[in-house]
Amino acid sequence: GSPWFQEPPSSAAPGGQTCSMSLPRAVAEHVMADENRRLLFDAAGVGSEWNWGDKDLVLSGSAEQLSAGRRALQRIVTHCNWGVSEEKVRRLLSPPSIDLVYVRLSPMSAGLKPVEKTLSAKTPMLTMGKDKPNDAVIADELVSRQHCILELDGAKGTVYVVDLSTNGTFLNGKRLPPRKQGKIMVSHGDALLLKDPAQDAEFGYIVNIVDATPTAGSAASWGSAALTGIASASGAGGVDEDAGRSSGDHA
Repeated sequence: GSPWFQEPPSSAAPGGQTCSMSLPRAVAEHVMADENRRLLFDAAGVGSEWNWGDKDLVLSGSAEQLSAGRRALQRIVTHCNWGVSEEKVRRLLSPPSIDLVYVRLSPMSAGLKPVEKTLSAKTPMLTMGKDKPNDAVIADELVSRQHCILELDGAKGTVYVVDLSTNGTFLNGKRLPPRKQGKIMVSHGDALLLKDPAQDAEFGYIVNIVDATPTAGSAASWGSAALTGIASASGAGGVDEDAGRSSGDHA
């Protein structure tokens, strides 16, 4: 079939090179959506081509542009390992400026209570765990004293989740990396579980995030609550700086 997209020759660097990068299909589809492929070109200067049924996305440009393109795509693959949507890819390619967000945790289990908090530069964290100083105090033998944290990073335009627990925190059914390996982006509508879903698939919250930054105009939730599936990104490499620096992300 014909490629979804290819930068016109006039936009490619003189003496341009190409490289292939393997992406999960669900991620590739959203990367190659019209707006996102333009954002990839704006961010890294690379042309991109992907055919239906292809495993690899082909980048074109100078060596420096290809390197920047690979870093951008690796960061997308990493975070989309815990759920992918077009909006999520867009925010990774072009982070909005965020100063204030309203977070509401809606319980999936009758044993949990709703939690609400406004996150800002002065109060960037919402904490969960067994200890009473936490914003969400959860009395359960499998929950750690400090289990996990939601953290606003205004410069990167997103809220991250950090797992501090012994038994694990799960985002959209998949276990998060330990704190030392980095933090993972959270999207509006994500399911955050405090126990292994194989043991209890509802012991946790649906995360609701609303951008309340005054300059953003009317407040709006981030993207669609309905993710289009969990990307299969095993073998995607280490998590990046916002998900750890092991993959060299300096976005």
